[in-house]
Amino acid sequence: AITDAKQRRIELYQDKFESIQRQKKERKDALDDALEAQSVWQDQYDAEYENEIRNLQNERVLVKEQLKEEERQRQEQRNQLEIEAEKLAGQLMQQMQDEKEAADADFLRVKDAKASELAGSMSRTKKAMDDIQVTRSNLLLVRGELRKLERVSKENEVVLRELEDERASFRKQFRRTFVVAADRLTLKRFRNRKKSID
Repeated sequence: AITDAKQRRIELYQDKFESIQRQKKERKDALDDALEAQSVWQDQYDAEYENEIRNLQNERVLVKEQLKEEERQRQEQRNQLEIEAEKLAGQLMQQMQDEKEAADADFLRVKDAKASELAGSMSRTKKAMDDIQVTRSNLLLVRGELRKLERVSKENEVVLRELEDERASFRKQFRRTFVVAADRLTLKRFRNRKKSID
């Protein structure tokens, strides 16, 4: 029985040892696979990196050539613009000279016309001043008449107000007289009736 127990413990230890060895081997295999995958990835990365470097260099060369071409075109445009600017400056100078001569001629023509107009305007202005003076005189007369009308109108208003007051007073007096007369007539009739009864 003791020998069987020892044998079982030995077998158990043997199984654990083999299990540990298998685990170590699996970890080693996994590590080897990872290292191999990393090496493959590193090779691929290096190849792609080198390819990108070459592409960048090629693009840099192309960009330099493109910039040179653009600079050449800009220089040609600047030269063309300078030629056109010089031509335009000459045209502007000639146009300014022509416009100045035309403006001087217009000024002389307008000056003569305005002088003639001014002479006629002075005559019209004098006539207008005379008309204004006459209008002022007429206006003063009209204002005097208006003041008279206002004064008469105010006087008429006062008279009308007095007449209204008198009419109102007359109505009050008439009403009192009518009441008194009616009372007397009623009293007289009452007395006559009383006498006839007696």
